[in-house]
Amino acid sequence: MLPYSSAPAHALTLLLWCMFVIPGTSQCFADDRDPVLQGKQIYGYGTTLGGQAIKAVVQNDVPLPPAAAACANCHRRSGLGVAEGGSRSLNLSAPSLFNATSKPPLRPAYDEQTLVRAIVAGVAADGRLLDETMPRYELGNDDAFALVAYLKTLGATAPVGVTASTLTIATIIADSAPQDQKEAVLRVMQTFVDVKNGESRNETKRAAAASRHFYGRTAQRAYRAWKLLTWYLHGDSSTWGRQLAEYARADEPFAILSGTAGPEWQAIHEFCEASEIPCILPLAAGVENADDFFYSLYFSTGPVLEARVAASHVSRLPESTNRKVLVVLRDDKPSQAALEAFRKVLAASSGLQVIAKIVKGRQALSARKWRSILRSAQADVLLIMLGAESINALASIDNNTDLVPDQLYTMESYSAWPEEIQNIDGLLGSINHVYPYTLPSTSATQFPREYLWLQHHGLGDLDPVAASRTLYACRVMGVGLADVQTNFSREYFLEALEHALDGTQLTSVYPHTSLGPSQRLLSRGAYVVSLSQLSRGQFSRAEWIQP
Repeated sequence: MLPYSSAPAHALTLLLWCMFVIPGTSQCFADDRDPVLQGKQIYGYGTTLGGQAIKAVVQNDVPLPPAAAACANCHRRSGLGVAEGGSRSLNLSAPSLFNATSKPPLRPAYDEQTLVRAIVAGVAADGRLLDETMPRYELGNDDAFALVAYLKTLGATAPVGVTASTLTIATIIADSAPQDQKEAVLRVMQTFVDVKNGESRNETKRAAAASRHFYGRTAQRAYRAWKLLTWYLHGDSSTWGRQLAEYARADEPFAILSGTAGPEWQAIHEFCEASEIPCILPLAAGVENADDFFYSLYFSTGPVLEARVAASHVSRLPESTNRKVLVVLRDDKPSQAALEAFRKVLAASSGLQVIAKIVKGRQALSARKWRSILRSAQADVLLIMLGAESINALASIDNNTDLVPDQLYTMESYSAWPEEIQNIDGLLGSINHVYPYTLPSTSATQFPREYLWLQHHGLGDLDPVAASRTLYACRVMGVGLADVQTNFSREYFLEALEHALDGTQLTSVYPHTSLGPSQRLLSRGAYVVSLSQLSRGQFSRAEWIQP
């Protein structure tokens, strides 16, 4: 709710709604609907469970569409509100609503009747009229009761995974994850937690001393030592949901931080969303439609993003019409999703024909197999979603033939340049590599903000990308917790991150980062780099593309 207004109340509206008495039990419902779920739907989406739009107006007579009328737009999912445009929506959590305020503007506690009056007629608990930018809602008896029933639950329970002195986080390691990522997650996270807790060992003493001063108490109240859990997932991903539920029942964390599971993150994502547990920046590609979810925050969509960037570049090639584009990929879900994304981007480019060759099994393609594929396709452009061994085999084909297309695309998610690729001098002039990280430079290190910390703590032997991304996730966790102070709401923690991560001040891994409400992907572009002058680990002719 927005700042108060001194304008007089509309007498008729007040008369009607002052007569409204909302029952204290769910018996007012004509059916068996759960009033809390109904209220949650109204609060979050501006619609009933049945899909009916809730009508609302601002400025006395301006109607709002349901999406704009949803309470969560201003008060956010946490109910703790957001500051924007010089004003701040008020705290709608149960502890705030149903207790008198001790700071200006002073008001008595709301009860069910006065809260309904505020929602419908815009009149506060003390009789003052709320600002006209606060919507007035047309609610029937059942819907009004449902919304109040939900508001009674908002922020009413103790935060999960938080005690007076500790905050529990978990990381996830699956058997199927790459070994270098497992090692990076385990070592970086344990070191970060040890250092963080060690450097803060006197924090409780400072907090006790500060408790004698009001502002000191406010500054110190967010401190908690971190307790790190490691959840190991075994077997088929179809069993991971059950395994995760068992871990959570034993010791549920405030959030899941980083983690790695190879290409099978979907089951973990579904568990986090259903359990409403924040999952912060795992070493995994974001799932499809990641921005439609709330509790999972990803670096990017990985292969899907890189495929879209490649497609955008292909569509701008000279003479890009009436050409065949061959995509060679493995038979796995991430590659299939990347292929679909590639096709969608090129769908708007008339005259481009996309041919997909799906490679079964895990073995690298041989030169002989490459010749067979290329002869069959007769393509003008080749996108390779395979590892370094297959690319090296392609390079061994006689380049005097017309088999190898003039334009080749590779993707960092599958083959890292220049470390993994060898003996491809004959192909360098043809290759365009999609690269999502900060470009290598002539300096001693590519990721200086992460490099110094990793080296100082004896972690310089780890994979630099995996270790740097894990370290960044840990730093993000610290930033979010610093902002929430004692409001240890999972939802408020994620909302705080939406405003804290717009920029690259915390990391040198990504050249561009941005986040905001309803956004759950940190990086949304990548470079297309030429390898024609590859030397000393640097790229040439880099073009940033954000499709």
